[in-house]
Amino acid sequence: MIIEINNESINELDNFINTIVDKNYLKNEFNNNNFFKVLINIKDNEIIGYLYYYEIYERIEIEYIFTKKEYRRQKIASELLTKIVDKNKPTTLEVDKENIPAICLYKKYNFKNYAIRRNYYKNGHDAYLFGLEKKMI
Repeated sequence: MIIEINNESINELDNFINTIVDKNYLKNEFNNNNFFKVLINIKDNEIIGYLYYYEIYERIEIEYIFTKKEYRRQKIASELLTKIVDKNKPTTLEVDKENIPAICLYKKYNFKNYAIRRNYYKNGHDAYLFGLEKKMI
Protein backbone atom coordinates (compact mmCIF):
# COMPACT_ATOMS: atom_id res chain seq x y z
CA MET A 1 0.00 0.00 0.00
CA ILE A 2 1.31 3.44 -0.88
CA ILE A 3 0.38 6.51 1.13
CA GLU A 4 1.42 10.13 0.84
CA ILE A 5 2.73 11.79 3.97
CA ASN A 6 2.60 15.54 4.51
CA ASN A 7 3.11 17.89 7.42
CA GLU A 8 -0.41 17.28 8.70
CA SER A 9 -0.21 13.49 8.47
CA ILE A 10 3.40 12.91 9.55
CA ASN A 11 2.34 11.43 12.87
CA GLU A 12 0.77 8.55 10.93
CA LEU A 13 4.32 7.23 10.63
CA ASP A 14 4.03 6.23 14.29
CA ASN A 15 1.46 3.60 13.24
CA PHE A 16 4.06 1.65 11.27
CA ILE A 17 7.25 -0.24 12.01
CA ASN A 18 9.78 2.34 10.93
CA THR A 19 13.50 1.72 10.77
CA ILE A 20 14.24 3.65 7.59
CA VAL A 21 12.45 7.02 7.65
CA ASP A 22 13.88 9.92 9.65
CA LYS A 23 10.78 11.69 10.98
CA ASN A 24 12.78 14.73 12.14
CA TYR A 25 14.25 15.17 8.66
CA LEU A 26 10.76 15.02 7.16
CA LYS A 27 9.36 17.53 9.65
CA ASN A 28 12.19 19.92 8.84
CA GLU A 29 11.64 19.58 5.08
CA PHE A 30 7.88 20.02 5.39
CA ASN A 31 8.34 23.12 7.54
CA ASN A 32 10.93 24.70 5.25
CA ASN A 33 9.78 23.71 1.78
CA ASN A 34 6.15 23.87 0.61
CA PHE A 35 6.99 21.76 -2.45
CA PHE A 36 8.34 18.74 -0.53
CA LYS A 37 6.30 15.51 -0.69
CA VAL A 38 6.77 11.93 0.45
CA LEU A 39 5.37 8.60 -0.73
CA ILE A 40 5.66 5.63 1.63
CA ASN A 41 5.29 1.98 0.60
CA ILE A 42 3.91 -0.16 3.42
CA LYS A 43 3.63 -3.93 3.72
CA ASP A 44 2.48 -5.83 6.81
CA ASN A 45 2.46 -2.59 8.83
CA GLU A 46 6.13 -1.94 7.98
CA ILE A 47 7.61 0.85 5.88
CA ILE A 48 9.52 -0.97 3.16
CA GLY A 49 10.23 1.87 0.75
CA TYR A 50 9.85 5.58 0.22
CA LEU A 51 10.24 8.30 -2.35
CA TYR A 52 11.02 11.94 -1.52
CA TYR A 53 10.26 14.51 -4.19
CA TYR A 54 9.54 18.15 -4.87
CA GLU A 55 6.46 19.03 -6.89
CA ILE A 56 7.31 22.51 -8.08
CA TYR A 57 4.25 23.78 -9.93
CA GLU A 58 4.36 22.06 -13.33
CA ARG A 59 7.38 19.79 -12.70
CA ILE A 60 8.74 17.18 -10.32
CA GLU A 61 12.24 16.64 -8.96
CA ILE A 62 12.82 13.25 -7.36
CA GLU A 63 15.15 13.69 -4.43
CA TYR A 64 15.49 10.14 -3.16
CA ILE A 65 13.99 6.71 -3.65
CA PHE A 66 14.75 3.81 -1.35
CA THR A 67 13.69 0.20 -0.84
CA LYS A 68 14.74 -1.92 2.14
CA LYS A 69 17.35 -4.42 1.05
CA GLU A 70 15.24 -7.51 1.73
CA TYR A 71 12.44 -6.14 -0.49
CA ARG A 72 14.53 -5.17 -3.50
CA ARG A 73 13.68 -6.68 -6.88
CA GLN A 74 10.04 -7.02 -5.79
CA LYS A 75 8.72 -3.94 -7.66
CA ILE A 76 8.54 -1.75 -4.54
CA ALA A 77 10.43 1.12 -6.19
CA SER A 78 8.40 0.59 -9.38
CA GLU A 79 5.17 1.07 -7.45
CA LEU A 80 6.47 4.33 -5.99
CA LEU A 81 7.82 5.58 -9.31
CA THR A 82 4.54 4.78 -11.06
CA LYS A 83 2.78 7.24 -8.73
CA ILE A 84 5.14 9.97 -9.93
CA VAL A 85 4.98 9.07 -13.62
CA ASP A 86 1.17 8.98 -13.46
CA LYS A 87 1.18 12.68 -12.52
CA ASN A 88 2.31 13.32 -16.12
CA LYS A 89 4.65 16.19 -15.30
CA PRO A 90 8.21 16.75 -16.50
CA THR A 91 10.38 14.93 -13.96
CA THR A 92 14.10 14.98 -13.22
CA LEU A 93 16.41 13.04 -10.92
CA GLU A 94 20.07 12.28 -10.41
CA VAL A 95 21.34 8.72 -10.18
CA ASP A 96 24.80 7.37 -9.41
CA LYS A 97 26.23 6.21 -12.71
CA GLU A 98 27.27 2.97 -11.01
CA ASN A 99 23.75 2.18 -9.74
CA ILE A 100 22.79 -0.09 -12.63
CA PRO A 101 19.55 -1.44 -11.09
CA ALA A 102 18.23 2.11 -10.60
CA ILE A 103 19.30 3.16 -14.10
CA CYS A 104 17.45 0.17 -15.55
CA LEU A 105 14.34 1.08 -13.55
CA TYR A 106 14.35 4.67 -14.81
CA LYS A 107 14.90 3.57 -18.41
CA LYS A 108 11.95 1.19 -18.07
CA TYR A 109 9.83 4.29 -17.41
CA ASN A 110 11.37 6.09 -20.42
CA PHE A 111 13.61 8.45 -18.47
CA LYS A 112 16.41 9.78 -20.68
CA ASN A 113 19.99 10.54 -19.68
CA TYR A 114 20.53 14.26 -20.33
CA ALA A 115 23.87 14.97 -18.68
CA ILE A 116 26.65 13.80 -16.39
CA ARG A 117 27.33 15.64 -13.14
CA ARG A 118 30.96 15.01 -12.28
CA ASN A 119 31.86 14.21 -8.66
CA TYR A 120 28.24 14.78 -7.68
CA TYR A 121 28.22 12.48 -4.65
CA LYS A 122 30.33 12.73 -1.49
CA ASN A 123 32.09 9.50 -2.45
CA GLY A 124 33.32 11.14 -5.68
CA HIS A 125 30.97 9.22 -7.96
CA ASP A 126 29.46 10.91 -10.97
CA ALA A 127 25.70 11.20 -11.41
CA TYR A 128 23.55 11.00 -14.49
CA LEU A 129 20.85 13.62 -14.81
CA PHE A 130 17.76 11.76 -16.00
CA GLY A 131 14.58 13.38 -17.22
CA LEU A 132 11.10 12.36 -18.25
CA GLU A 133 9.03 14.65 -20.43
CA LYS A 134 5.31 15.21 -20.02
CA LYS A 135 3.23 13.04 -22.32
CA MET A 136 0.98 14.83 -24.74
CA ILE A 137 -2.60 13.71 -24.28
